[in-house]
Amino acid sequence: MSYKLQYGTVIAIDPDIGKNGVAVIDRESRACEVYNLNFPETLEKVQELHNARPKPFDLLVEAGWLNKGNWHVTESRNGKWSPSAYAAAVGKGEGECHAVSKKLIECFEHYGIACTPVKPLRKCWKGKDRKITHAELVNEMKLYRVSFPYGRTNQETRDAALIALINI
Repeated sequence: MSYKLQYGTVIAIDPDIGKNGVAVIDRESRACEVYNLNFPETLEKVQELHNARPKPFDLLVEAGWLNKGNWHVTESRNGKWSPSAYAAAVGKGEGECHAVSKKLIECFEHYGIACTPVKPLRKCWKGKDRKITHAELVNEMKLYRVSFPYGRTNQETRDAALIALINI
């Protein structure tokens, strides 16, 4: 899903509990930068970009809570991971990521930096859990004619770069 963006730079954030993926794509130069930052570093990086850029930018924050889903939890009788206990663990992790996302958005709004919450992208790639691999991201960057000088990336930076890429 592409959003109606209005500025020359797109910044996308893939929030996570430990480190957030941050991607910056400049539409004019067709260059992409990616960062893997903890919560305070993410806030500082966006503020730095906000203060350093002569023009505003579009800031997109992945908002997993926009996806619809239900978690039905029952306790395991034998203490082992049952499907419902696994679902509860996944739900706990998802909830923590949602909280990070919501707090990032709250902080950006507090600083007067406009941001748009965006739905997570569909998982349709060849990587683990159908997430995008580094090789697939490099190919997508080539298709969009975006400079991407990285030999390796982690999942958070790849997800952020993909959110930015489909919105340029």
